[in-house]
Amino acid sequence: MIYFVTARDIGRVKIGYSSDPASRFSKLQSDSPVRLALERICEGDEAYEKAVHATFAEHRCAGEWFTLCSDIEAHMADLPMPQAVPAKSLSIAQMIVYATGCAPSYAQQMLSPKYPHRVTIPVAISVYRMFGECIGPIVDAADHEIDTLEKFCGRFEKKALAA
Repeated sequence: MIYFVTARDIGRVKIGYSSDPASRFSKLQSDSPVRLALERICEGDEAYEKAVHATFAEHRCAGEWFTLCSDIEAHMADLPMPQAVPAKSLSIAQMIVYATGCAPSYAQQMLSPKYPHRVTIPVAISVYRMFGECIGPIVDAADHEIDTLEKFCGRFEKKALAA
């Protein structure tokens, strides 16, 4: 499968191939100093990956990383939202980790009644957009209500640490 992982904070997108994009994304996020997002996944093999790379060659920065430009944004917009792994095979904590890039221990804290942390609307929207699962504060929300909440609350954004 071909995946598109963005680092919007620095204006980059990685276009890669993996038989397990969710695991690949998890590894990329754990190795990255910036917040990443698994934007899109589509069917394709290594030959198709090379064709996509060739299409956007003028935007290549290094390796499989490209400048996030309007051409690539338009291409991604034509692809379906990722269903990186079947949501039914993941726990809610795992969905939170994949959707936000947070640490598994923090996702567990969000779900634990022992801690004051709770699943926030932006975290719940991020999970919904990636897996189609309504959790936490949006569990009973309709699609149009989620759209309105996203407009005002946004999705989860990991803030960079101040230098």
